[in-house]
Amino acid sequence: VFSGFLTSNGIVILLTVVFTIVLYKLLRLTDSGLLFTDKIKLKLPFFGPLITKLDASRFSHFFSVTFNSGMSVIDCLKASRSIISNKAIKNSINEAIINVEDGNKLARAIEKTGYFPSLVVSIITIGEESGELGNSLLNVRFFYDREINDSIEKVIGMIQPTLTLIMGGMVAWIAIGVFGPVYNSFSKL
Repeated sequence: VFSGFLTSNGIVILLTVVFTIVLYKLLRLTDSGLLFTDKIKLKLPFFGPLITKLDASRFSHFFSVTFNSGMSVIDCLKASRSIISNKAIKNSINEAIINVEDGNKLARAIEKTGYFPSLVVSIITIGEESGELGNSLLNVRFFYDREINDSIEKVIGMIQPTLTLIMGGMVAWIAIGVFGPVYNSFSKL
């Protein structure tokens, strides 16, 4: 059944895969396409939260280092924006810069973006109120580094059984393909 499906639809499946890859690559060539694909990445199960945590950790660490070195909040935001890998999150930093320039607190500006987890917003709020913004953000980095490692282990833990099932299915398919005709010829004897 499966081999018949592949035989009759193999070219369509191959063309669909090639078309999807080419479309993805072409979309990534324009700014709007890059933004679109990065927003989709953030919505993917398992990988979306992982990307968000990675960028939140990088942002927190870099912001903390630059803030502790004496840079202003706006300069820290501008510098931290450069290390963000996701275009959607990077654009949200631009919105946060505008909000801070308009007089909003950093925590409120980051919260308005909608891309940063509530933990980051809470820690920034505590840091702003206590006057220890730089040190507070270092705590975010340490927390998210552990969370990221746990998330990666969960994803790997989910991929392993899936790969085992796929490999088992392939072995069974080959075995049926080889032994099927043998059993067929014995039944005709």
